Amino acid sequence: MGSNEYPGHLRPVPDSGDSTAPKLDPEAGGTPGLTAPVSRGRSAGFITDVLIELGCVSQERVDQAIEAARTAGAPPEALLLTEGAINGDQLSRAIAERYGLDHIDLSAYQVDMAAANLIAVNTARRYRALPVGFVDKQTLLVAMADPTNVLAVDDIQIATGLDCRVAVAAEEDIEALIVRLNTLQSAVSEAVVEGEEEAEDELAEVADFEVSAEDAPVIKLVYSILGQAVGEGASDIHFEPAEGEMRVRFRIDGVLREAAHVPSRMVSAVISRVKIMSDLNIAEKRVPQDGRVSVTVEAKKVDLRVTTLPTQRGEGATIRILDKENAQRTLDELGLPDELPLPGVAVKEAVFPFTKLPGVDTLLGPEMRSTGEVMGFADSFGMAFAKAQIAAEGELPLSGTVFVTVNDSDKPTVVPIVRRFHEMGFRILATEGTQKYLRARGIPAEHVAKVHEGRPNAIDLIV
Repeated sequence: MGSNEYPGHLRPVPDSGDSTAPKLDPEAGGTPGLTAPVSRGRSAGFITDVLIELGCVSQERVDQAIEAARTAGAPPEALLLTEGAINGDQLSRAIAERYGLDHIDLSAYQVDMAAANLIAVNTARRYRALPVGFVDKQTLLVAMADPTNVLAVDDIQIATGLDCRVAVAAEEDIEALIVRLNTLQSAVSEAVVEGEEEAEDELAEVADFEVSAEDAPVIKLVYSILGQAVGEGASDIHFEPAEGEMRVRFRIDGVLREAAHVPSRMVSAVISRVKIMSDLNIAEKRVPQDGRVSVTVEAKKVDLRVTTLPTQRGEGATIRILDKENAQRTLDELGLPDELPLPGVAVKEAVFPFTKLPGVDTLLGPEMRSTGEVMGFADSFGMAFAKAQIAAEGELPLSGTVFVTVNDSDKPTVVPIVRRFHEMGFRILATEGTQKYLRARGIPAEHVAKVHEGRPNAIDLIV
C-alpha cells in the first residue's frame, strides 16, 4: 500500500517546501526533534513487530504480552508499556515506523505557540493531539499519540480551517505540552499599567476587559507567547509582520530565534491585544506608539516596555521584558569577572531615520528599543566604523562634519584619527575638554555644548 493511498492525515509530511517543520535530514542537520521513518508508507506487520525490529524488546517478551492480551482486553503494546518493558518514547517511535510517519520529540522540537493555540486545551486533551507547527500556510503539523484517530484529525481540520499532517509523539509528552499551555494561559495575571494614582480608575477598565474576555483565542495566544518568553528568559519579543502571516521571535542571550507564526487572520487582533495591555490607542495604526505595563507570570513580576511601529506589511510591535530579579544579579552571580577585555573595537550606528518617525524619542529611541541600531566590530576603529555603515546601508561620507567627544584616557588615541579627518577637509566639532585637547595639538576643532550645558548642543546638530 503506497503512501498516496493512505487517508490524507496519515500521509507523511512533505520532504520539502515552505515549512517551519520540515522532515529531519540527519546528514543535513534537519529540524531538531523531528525524525523521519526508515520507510515511508509502511503498513506490513504489527506494532509489536516494529518494537522487536527497533530492538526495544525481545521476541520472547512480546509473545508473553500477546498471550496476556487475549484475556486482558488490551493491545500487547499497551501491556508492555504498563509493565515497564518499553517506555512511551519507544512506543511512539514504533507507531511512527508502523505507519511511515515522522516521529516528533516534543522535548526537543520548537513548538509554534500560534499553532498550539488554534484548538482548545480540552479538545487537545480529549484527542491526545495538538498542533505544534505549520507545514505550510495551509497545513498544520499535528502531534498525535494515536495517528489512526480519524475523528480527531477531522475535528481539528474543521476547528482550524487548515489541513493536517500527522507526526507521532509520546502520549506523556503531549500531555506535558497541554499542561504547559494551560499553565501559560492562566499564569499571566491581568495587566496593571504603572502610572499616577489618579489614573488608576481609568486603567482598571483595561484590566476588566481582559478578565471578561479571558477565553478569547487571541488573548490566550498573546498570554502564552508572553509566558513562554518569560519562562525561557527572553529579553525581547518581536512581532514582525510578513507576507501572509506574522513572525514572533524571542531574543534570548542576545540571539533572535523564531517562537511562533501568527496566521494572517489573527495578526491585527494580536497587535490590538498588545496595545490594550499597554494602554495604547488601538485605532491609531499609522504612527509609532510607546507604552508600558506590569504583569505577574508564575508569581514573578515583570515590567514590559511596548513599542508599535507601522511597516509596509502592516503594524509590528516589540516588547522589552524587564525582569527585576535578573536585573539585580551581580557579575559574580553571573560568573563574570569585574572587567571583560574586549579584543577589538565596536561601533554602533542608528538604522532608522528617527526624525522622520513622529512620536519617536530621538534621544533614547535607538538605545531603548534595541531594534534601530547595528554594530560593527573589528580590530581597528576605521574598519569597525565601515562595517557599521555598511550594515546600516549607508554610504561612507567623503565630506561634512565630524563630532568628537572622548574620555581623557582615550584622547591620545583619537588624535591621529581626527587629524586625518581634518586633512580630508571635514569640519571638526568637539565638546569643551576634547576641543581644548585637539587645539593644543594643532587641530582646529570648534566647540559644541553638551546636552546639559544648554542650547544649541550636540543633539541639536545631530537631528
